[in-house]
Amino acid sequence: SDALNDLRHTQSQLIQSEKMSSLGRMVAGVAHEINNPVSFIYGNIPHLEKYVEGLTQLIQLYRDRTPADPDIQALEADLDLDFVLQDLPDTLRSMQSGAERIRQIVLSLRRFARLDEAEWKLTDLHDSLDTAISLVRGDLPDHVSIIRQYGELPWVECYPQLLNQVFVNVLSNALDAIASAASDVPRWIRISTATYSHMTTRESWIRIAIADNGIGIPDDQQSRVFDPFFTTKDVGKGTGLGLTVSYQTVVHQHRGNI
Repeated sequence: SDALNDLRHTQSQLIQSEKMSSLGRMVAGVAHEINNPVSFIYGNIPHLEKYVEGLTQLIQLYRDRTPADPDIQALEADLDLDFVLQDLPDTLRSMQSGAERIRQIVLSLRRFARLDEAEWKLTDLHDSLDTAISLVRGDLPDHVSIIRQYGELPWVECYPQLLNQVFVNVLSNALDAIASAASDVPRWIRISTATYSHMTTRESWIRIAIADNGIGIPDDQQSRVFDPFFTTKDVGKGTGLGLTVSYQTVVHQHRGNI
């Protein structure tokens, strides 16, 4: 039994290690390729806004100074020029907002990969949590809200890339639990952080709590959630490795509790 557990433990570590290595390289490459054209678009939007403002003023001046011409009036009516002049600034603002959103996603992907930060180093855990939230937000249904209750946390020495994966795993499980529940009531995922002193050792600890009001975990399954390859999800939707790897990361590699 011990040999089988050790074998499963080693197997899950090898699978996760290879998966994370491949995923990290892919994410870093995709983020880099997306970043260049998005930066070009985002950097040129302020210039475009300035040009549009100048052209709008010029058009308005022409309209004020030029006698009425039937051909010009017909073209203005065909173009609905008044609406275009009113809507163009809003369109540019929407484009800028979209480009900014893409830039934030690229930044989150680069933070998630952290190929240059695989070592043990000081990290802002709130930054890691926000990165994980931004990565799962695309799967967030309209009736689900994310509640942040962040306390004052010091920077922590850790493996940022590994903890990012832990947060994504737990948040993904929370989303799955909410998706399986009825949607006739508002659903939420609450993320809270705090520091506290251990009652026995008086050591300073950090607590990160991720809660949801989904369907929960049945009592007879709670003792098995960290077992390798155990999953309650349908075939093809879960590997049973997410919480196993999270347990190894938090407990074995960071000397914490989950």
